Amino acid sequence: MSSLVELGQAVRRSRKAQQLRIDDAAGLCGVSTDVLSRLENGLPITTNRLLLILEGLGMQIAIADPATVVHG
Repeated sequence: MSSLVELGQAVRRSRKAQQLRIDDAAGLCGVSTDVLSRLENGLPITTNRLLLILEGLGMQIAIADPATVVHG
């Protein structure tokens, strides 16, 4: 994933796969609907809110050194 747009799309796919409406998912994650909508549309949000959303939806961030990532 290399952009906020791609991150937002992944979050939206996860939310929809869990059959959650955006307002229900936002409540579950402890953020406002506006914040979740901003993320899903590729707009910046604060890191702490991003982490709340990812945790609430059962998602994780993995950090890798680009020099060691194998592209195939």
